[in-house]
Amino acid sequence: VLLCINGTGILNSWVKRTIAPEGISYNEMNVLASKAPIGSAGISILPFGNGAERMLNNKEIGCSIRGLDFNAHGKHHIIRAAQEGIVFSFKYGIDIMEQMGIPVKMIHAGHANMFLSSIFRDTLAGVTGATIELYDTDGSVGAAKGAGIGAGIYKDNNEAFATLDKLDVIEPNVAKRQEYADAYAKWKYRLEKSMAGKIPAPVLSSDK
Repeated sequence: VLLCINGTGILNSWVKRTIAPEGISYNEMNVLASKAPIGSAGISILPFGNGAERMLNNKEIGCSIRGLDFNAHGKHHIIRAAQEGIVFSFKYGIDIMEQMGIPVKMIHAGHANMFLSSIFRDTLAGVTGATIELYDTDGSVGAAKGAGIGAGIYKDNNEAFATLDKLDVIEPNVAKRQEYADAYAKWKYRLEKSMAGKIPAPVLSSDK
């Protein structure tokens, strides 16, 4: 089963180009984002600015920033909200998979792209309750491994991943579970309102 999300990760590079301080690196962005709390002090970003999404029934709702307060929020809140929005899109899709009878308890990922960010990793583990295992690989190898498992080339996950070096394991932070759940609930509420057409989806808005 493939969870198809149409490039929500591009939001992070868009934020780097247009909102983050000029010349900042992705690692420096992560450090800046870490100054904002879980939930980004009320900001939710719907990261669907790259076309129609299959998991949203092929709707094209666009990207929007919700809950923005010009007197309270800064770059660090927006950078964190972008990463959280990408994670929450994963969580939304994982919920659909679980409704289909596919529980997600373990996530295997390459130590690359968004998984280089501790905020992204911790948020994904925290909101899904899944353990994340990071390997010295990338998405292309992961796709090939997944195809190999499906085609019967490997007898199971353990055999498929035996040739990869495990770099790290991220367990869900139980103490922060409710904070992650609350942030996701707010994000999901705003997503569903946008999908229902009750709120327009401009690039910037401040509905609360």
